[in-house]
Amino acid sequence: MEWVIIESKKAKKNLEKVPRQIQAAYSVWKRIVKFNGPSALYHVKGYHHEKLKGKREDQHSCRLSKFYRVIFAIKEKEISVNVIEVNKHDNKKN
Repeated sequence: MEWVIIESKKAKKNLEKVPRQIQAAYSVWKRIVKFNGPSALYHVKGYHHEKLKGKREDQHSCRLSKFYRVIFAIKEKEISVNVIEVNKHDNKKN
């Protein structure tokens, strides 16, 4: 069963501005989710799939590179993943 990937306007706008290698990494991420479901991301070490906390407790994050993340929400009943944004992650510790 294929999963549906729904991209927000913000995510689409973000993707237009990111480097090509991030766009390519995102395409691979999408294929994995579409054909294997978001749980498959836990088995790919480089993605560091994690459930977020706080204001984003219903969202998940995966690395596309050292600096970029894809933020998404999983809708199990609809068999869909809503991509909220693709952003540059701040790796600095306060």
